[in-house]
Amino acid sequence: MRNDDARQIGEELKGILERLKVLAKEERNQRGSDVEALEIAVVNVDSAIEILTE
Repeated sequence: MRNDDARQIGEELKGILERLKVLAKEERNQRGSDVEALEIAVVNVDSAIEILTE
């Protein structure tokens, strides 16, 4: 990504991704009802980061 502002957003999303991963892990361990939604969010945010920081 050549756009510096977009690249910066991608970098900022890395912290959010880590928080989502922790939430997804906790939800899996508790067999919570939000596991699938959190895992989808992890994949989508990870993809966005990859696109924005390439």
